Amino acid sequence: MKENCPMVPDSSSSFDELLQETRGLWNGIRIRDQFNGWITATQLLIPQEHGTNAMYLLETDVDKKTTKIKVFSAENLTQAYAEYRNAERRNQPLQNRTAVLVSATSVDQLRNAFPSYYGDTKAFLDEVERSVGS
Repeated sequence: MKENCPMVPDSSSSFDELLQETRGLWNGIRIRDQFNGWITATQLLIPQEHGTNAMYLLETDVDKKTTKIKVFSAENLTQAYAEYRNAERRNQPLQNRTAVLVSATSVDQLRNAFPSYYGDTKAFLDEVERSVGS
Protein backbone atom coordinates (compact mmCIF):
# COMPACT_ATOMS: atom_id res chain seq x y z
CA MET A 1 0.00 0.00 0.00
CA LYS A 2 2.80 2.35 0.92
CA GLU A 3 4.41 1.94 -2.49
CA ASN A 4 1.12 2.47 -4.38
CA CYS A 5 1.55 -0.86 -6.15
CA PRO A 6 -1.30 -3.23 -7.04
CA MET A 7 -2.46 -5.33 -4.10
CA VAL A 8 -1.84 -9.06 -3.97
CA PRO A 9 -4.98 -10.79 -5.25
CA ASP A 10 -7.39 -11.90 -2.50
CA SER A 11 -5.56 -9.91 0.18
CA SER A 12 -7.21 -7.34 2.41
CA SER A 13 -7.41 -3.75 1.22
CA SER A 14 -7.47 -2.54 4.82
CA PHE A 15 -4.17 -1.10 6.00
CA ASP A 16 -4.89 -2.16 9.59
CA GLU A 17 -5.61 -5.77 8.58
CA LEU A 18 -2.49 -5.95 6.43
CA LEU A 19 -0.42 -4.46 9.22
CA GLN A 20 -1.79 -7.01 11.69
CA GLU A 21 -1.03 -9.87 9.28
CA THR A 22 2.47 -8.54 8.58
CA ARG A 23 3.17 -8.07 12.28
CA GLY A 24 2.15 -11.67 12.96
CA LEU A 25 4.40 -12.99 10.21
CA TRP A 26 7.29 -10.70 11.18
CA ASN A 27 7.24 -11.83 14.80
CA GLY A 28 6.15 -15.43 14.19
CA ILE A 29 8.88 -16.45 11.78
CA ARG A 30 11.42 -13.90 13.01
CA ILE A 31 12.26 -12.49 9.61
CA ARG A 32 15.16 -10.28 10.73
CA ASP A 33 16.87 -13.25 12.40
CA GLN A 34 16.32 -15.40 9.31
CA PHE A 35 17.80 -12.75 7.02
CA ASN A 36 20.79 -12.27 9.30
CA GLY A 37 21.56 -16.00 9.27
CA TRP A 38 21.32 -16.25 5.50
CA ILE A 39 23.36 -13.10 4.95
CA THR A 40 26.13 -14.36 7.22
CA ALA A 41 26.22 -17.71 5.46
CA THR A 42 26.28 -16.32 1.94
CA GLN A 43 28.83 -13.63 2.76
CA LEU A 44 31.20 -15.44 5.09
CA LEU A 45 30.80 -19.20 4.75
CA ILE A 46 30.71 -19.66 0.98
CA PRO A 47 34.22 -19.33 -0.42
CA GLN A 48 35.06 -16.86 -3.19
CA GLU A 49 36.38 -19.72 -5.32
CA HIS A 50 33.87 -22.54 -5.48
CA GLY A 51 35.96 -25.10 -7.30
CA THR A 52 33.62 -27.95 -8.24
CA ASN A 53 30.98 -26.94 -5.67
CA ALA A 54 27.66 -26.19 -7.30
CA MET A 55 25.07 -26.13 -4.51
CA TYR A 56 24.90 -25.13 -0.88
CA LEU A 57 22.28 -26.25 1.62
CA LEU A 58 21.90 -23.57 4.29
CA GLU A 59 19.99 -24.38 7.48
CA THR A 60 19.38 -21.52 9.89
CA ASP A 61 18.23 -21.86 13.50
CA VAL A 62 17.39 -18.41 14.83
CA ASP A 63 17.03 -19.60 18.43
CA LYS A 64 20.54 -21.05 18.49
CA LYS A 65 21.83 -18.30 16.16
CA THR A 66 23.47 -20.90 13.94
CA THR A 67 23.68 -21.50 10.23
CA LYS A 68 24.87 -24.87 8.95
CA ILE A 69 26.14 -25.17 5.43
CA LYS A 70 26.53 -28.33 3.39
CA VAL A 71 28.34 -28.28 0.05
CA PHE A 72 27.43 -30.35 -3.01
CA SER A 73 29.41 -30.82 -6.19
CA ALA A 74 27.81 -30.77 -9.62
CA GLU A 75 27.94 -34.58 -9.62
CA ASN A 76 25.77 -34.76 -6.47
CA LEU A 77 22.79 -32.59 -7.43
CA THR A 78 20.30 -35.42 -6.84
CA GLN A 79 21.65 -35.80 -3.31
CA ALA A 80 21.45 -32.01 -2.80
CA TYR A 81 17.76 -31.94 -3.74
CA ALA A 82 17.02 -34.99 -1.57
CA GLU A 83 18.75 -33.47 1.46
CA TYR A 84 16.99 -30.15 0.89
CA ARG A 85 13.63 -31.95 0.76
CA ASN A 86 14.50 -33.75 4.02
CA ALA A 87 15.60 -30.49 5.65
CA GLU A 88 12.33 -28.82 4.63
CA ARG A 89 10.32 -31.68 6.13
CA ARG A 90 12.42 -31.71 9.30
CA ASN A 91 12.19 -27.95 9.77
CA GLN A 92 8.56 -27.46 8.67
CA PRO A 93 7.02 -27.67 12.16
CA LEU A 94 9.78 -25.51 13.69
CA GLN A 95 9.25 -21.78 13.14
CA ASN A 96 12.78 -21.02 14.31
CA ARG A 97 14.41 -23.13 11.58
CA THR A 98 14.54 -22.79 7.81
CA ALA A 99 16.44 -24.36 4.95
CA VAL A 100 17.38 -22.96 1.58
CA LEU A 101 19.23 -24.63 -1.29
CA VAL A 102 21.45 -22.21 -3.18
CA SER A 103 22.93 -22.97 -6.57
CA ALA A 104 25.96 -21.01 -7.71
CA THR A 105 29.26 -21.53 -9.44
CA SER A 106 30.75 -18.27 -8.18
CA VAL A 107 30.12 -15.66 -5.53
CA ASP A 108 29.29 -13.17 -8.30
CA GLN A 109 26.62 -15.52 -9.62
CA LEU A 110 25.28 -15.92 -6.09
CA ARG A 111 25.13 -12.14 -5.68
CA ASN A 112 23.19 -11.86 -8.94
CA ALA A 113 20.78 -14.65 -8.00
CA PHE A 114 20.17 -13.34 -4.46
CA PRO A 115 20.87 -9.59 -4.53
CA SER A 116 18.97 -8.99 -1.30
CA TYR A 117 21.59 -11.01 0.58
CA TYR A 118 24.25 -8.58 -0.55
CA GLY A 119 22.22 -5.40 -0.91
CA ASP A 120 21.15 -3.11 1.86
CA THR A 121 18.73 -5.44 3.57
CA LYS A 122 19.18 -3.47 6.78
CA ALA A 123 17.27 -0.51 5.30
CA PHE A 124 14.43 -2.82 4.20
CA LEU A 125 14.30 -4.62 7.54
CA ASP A 126 14.40 -1.33 9.48
CA GLU A 127 11.49 0.01 7.41
CA VAL A 128 9.39 -3.09 8.05
CA GLU A 129 10.17 -2.90 11.77
CA ARG A 130 9.09 0.73 11.86
CA SER A 131 5.86 -0.20 10.09
CA VAL A 132 4.96 -3.13 12.30
CA GLY A 133 6.09 -1.43 15.47
CA SER A 134 8.60 -4.09 16.56
